[in-house]
Amino acid sequence: VMTKEQHAGNIQKIVVEYFLTQRVKADQSQKYIDQTTTLHQVLVAAMKCKQTVDDSNVDHGIQLVDTFVGYYFDSHGLDHLKKLTE
Repeated sequence: VMTKEQHAGNIQKIVVEYFLTQRVKADQSQKYIDQTTTLHQVLVAAMKCKQTVDDSNVDHGIQLVDTFVGYYFDSHGLDHLKKLTE
């Protein structure tokens, strides 16, 4: 249980301290809205993972991270990620 909560807390910390404060730049674009909305949903999914042992919360969190990756990286970045995971 402690490990599950630590990992969920690490996800929350990275989303808040790295992406929301450093990487995602505030403007009025749809891209910004999509990124911040998705990151908020990732935070909620991580919170639910801390509160329960339901695997569906983990699956939903992974789907949200995949969605954010599509909003965050350009085609070059996506190609690089694909090569790293092969």
